[in-house]
Amino acid sequence: MDKNIKENARKIIEDNNLPDKFCIMPWVGIETNSDASSAICCVMEEPLIDIDFTKNTISDAWNSDHIKSIRKSFLNGELRESCRNCWHEEKSNIPSKREIELYRYKDSIMDILNNHPYPKHLDLKLGNICNAKCRICSSKSSTLWAKEVLNKKPIAKFHLEKGRWPRVNNFFWEDLSNNIEHVINIDFFGGEPLLINHKFILEKCIKQDIAKNINLSYNTNGSIYKSELIPLWKEFKSVQLLFSIDGIGSRFTYLRHPAKWQEVEQNIFKYKEHVKSVIFCTISAFNIWYLDEICDWQETVLSDIELHFNKVFEPKQYSTKCLPVPIKNKIINHYSNSVHLNKIKPWLDFMFTEQYDNKYWQKHLKLREESDLYRNEKYSDLFKEFYNIQKEYI
Repeated sequence: MDKNIKENARKIIEDNNLPDKFCIMPWVGIETNSDASSAICCVMEEPLIDIDFTKNTISDAWNSDHIKSIRKSFLNGELRESCRNCWHEEKSNIPSKREIELYRYKDSIMDILNNHPYPKHLDLKLGNICNAKCRICSSKSSTLWAKEVLNKKPIAKFHLEKGRWPRVNNFFWEDLSNNIEHVINIDFFGGEPLLINHKFILEKCIKQDIAKNINLSYNTNGSIYKSELIPLWKEFKSVQLLFSIDGIGSRFTYLRHPAKWQEVEQNIFKYKEHVKSVIFCTISAFNIWYLDEICDWQETVLSDIELHFNKVFEPKQYSTKCLPVPIKNKIINHYSNSVHLNKIKPWLDFMFTEQYDNKYWQKHLKLREESDLYRNEKYSDLFKEFYNIQKEYI
């Protein structure tokens, strides 16, 4: 399927006489961020200027001068530096967001370019309420993280305040309600989306008899079982749950603190009986040594559901790109005889698409140690093999 996506993306570009690096997202997507900012997608590093969801709406973002300038640049074949994450994925032979969305909307590209009254694809991060403080996260997306760093990082207070935007901006909900018939894909991310009240959105879609046209996707830490949502989900065209599984057992709890491995694993088994479930492993500077372990677990315990790899773009200190080159080379050697090498190799290649300044590796070590002390955890104990590789560079 990955190969088909990449090949079809190239063909769609050619058949519609579009520039080589054209992306459909400015004509189909809006991301609402937990800090009240907006973008066209979760990969592009370019927030829309002057959009603040404490007072603005999706329509405001959709009709802004900034998004119009982005559309124009794509039609003119101009490369935006803010899109480099997709280019790096493509260079590593990983299907990029750009290619995936071209493939998704392949049958209606020109119609979309000529008629786009409202986004078809909503990436809704409805605040930062969360019951976990994952190592690759921050106060921007987790209230629990904000509480941990509140006394030493002023930005945490800002994130707690901004994270309230879905509960204070009635104009946002009025605008969405009036235009929901245009939407065909909704991603609920977080915070933890199963903790954030969104049931009324589902009920609105069902009441308007449009749920049957809408695909839902959730990215969840798996710690919560919401049985009351299952009957509502059955009314939608499709529903998938992406479970954030970055490690197994005690390593999982370290990375997704304080979620409990056995509870999460049990919830995956319960959910998969009702909706499509996917293991969504985010590769970071914390866990890249242990991908074999995750592949083995999925193949032996949950072979009937898909394993999908993702990777950290931001913060840079958690990306595999921040690792010193000698460590990267040892990671390559580590996987040289892996039975899962074909599956893992593109993500190893991705490490080398950029080499971040050493300050990000130093920041990684500093923040890791600070959280270890605060949470009474030890990376060196739980990730001993990889820690021993790193010791020379600490």
